[in-house]
Amino acid sequence: MHAFEFSIPTRIVFGPGTESRTGELAAGLDALRVLLVCGGQSARRSGLLDRVEQSLIQAGLACRVFAGIHPNPRLFQVREGVQTALEFGADLILAVGGGSVIDAAKAIALGAAEPETDLWDFWLGKRPVERTLRADPPPLCGDGSGTDLLPPPLPDRLRRGGYHDAHSGPLFHLCHR
Repeated sequence: MHAFEFSIPTRIVFGPGTESRTGELAAGLDALRVLLVCGGQSARRSGLLDRVEQSLIQAGLACRVFAGIHPNPRLFQVREGVQTALEFGADLILAVGGGSVIDAAKAIALGAAEPETDLWDFWLGKRPVERTLRADPPPLCGDGSGTDLLPPPLPDRLRRGGYHDAHSGPLFHLCHR
């Protein structure tokens, strides 16, 4: 067996109805303005997005939805998300969806925290991450994908590979199934 070290500083909350705790957990992080990132229409159709929004509102938090993240999100989508986060004044980015939504939310949090830097420079290694907005994965993941490294958004399928540092991991992860 090979020696290794494993650290996962993500709080995982699992069980039916855990999405109703989203507002409580976000407020516990001193969040005031939450950008919800989601994909197509499944989060809305299933009622999950509505329940998450309601939980945030009941906790006294403002929220805005940034929808339409495609599988293997492109850099332009992430940049649009960064702009939305900045215009809204988000202090927490919350993914409501699966792997691509989580990846996009983490990248949006990185770009919104350092808007003066071209987001792609982090993946090219031209700039180290010094800070990020808090980005937390969704109340709709059962596979642990919200606890891992941050893959890059695809510019033009130029390169694929993960990015990880102490700032890129989520603070909490809700699994409602």
